[in-house]
Amino acid sequence: MQSSKKRLLVTGAPGIIGSNLARRLLEAGYDVRTTALTAWPDAPCQHTITDLRDFGQAVEVINGSDAVLHLAAVHKSGVHTDAETFNSNVVSSFNVIHAAAMLGVGKVVYASSTHTAGAWWTPDFHPADLPIREAEQYRLPDTYGLSKLAIEQVVRNQRAWNGTQLVGLRYGYTHEAEDYAQIARIWENPAARAANLWNYVDGRDVFAATRLALESDAANGEVFNVTAADTIMNVPSRDLVAQLFPNARLANDLPEFGTLYSIQSAREKLGYEPQHSWRHHV
Repeated sequence: MQSSKKRLLVTGAPGIIGSNLARRLLEAGYDVRTTALTAWPDAPCQHTITDLRDFGQAVEVINGSDAVLHLAAVHKSGVHTDAETFNSNVVSSFNVIHAAAMLGVGKVVYASSTHTAGAWWTPDFHPADLPIREAEQYRLPDTYGLSKLAIEQVVRNQRAWNGTQLVGLRYGYTHEAEDYAQIARIWENPAARAANLWNYVDGRDVFAATRLALESDAANGEVFNVTAADTIMNVPSRDLVAQLFPNARLANDLPEFGTLYSIQSAREKLGYEPQHSWRHHV
């Protein structure tokens, strides 16, 4: 796949996912610039400080880009209030999309979250059917998930965006290869990660899905689950569900250790096929 030296702006790049994606995109031949609210002293490319909640600043930093990878977001961390989280995420995302459309930018790929389907899952509150698909919606767990769902609703109003293609990626719990050394700790208490259906995704597959979304014209205004093909656990998925979510209905074709967030849509429309698993390292 050729990037043709696309001029790509990555927002929120100093974060763990963003920094790894920016480096991998540079290695793949993209002409990358990054921006965030904070400095990035070790940035491998041109980096600017921008407050995307200000529309004028969003226009200025996006101008000249062929595509935008929008990762900037306030996460649930106890540092920000619910109002700050929701307002910051929704306003900054709207400004990025609106500025991109106004400037004629061809593509915006934005980070959504598996939180938008609902969570945190418990024996008393869980999906009726598994694996969970993008169209299924349950009670949201927090303001972060609500902000991501609101952004997805904004994107679905495609007529407002003047031909700019928009693709949302619901990234799972991202791990790099070095994280797998600690994975046995997770196995000791399956209930602890039941809250996110034991999902994870390798950072290299995050990059693969992101690159497919940037390059593909097959999807517009859609959102895709991006997880590994398996769960983070060393117990078969059916056994995990039977133990924690006994009333959930499981797909008949679920693989032994299959992910409980369906990636079928990403497979069919983006050509996404996860290549990396903790099972290759442990």
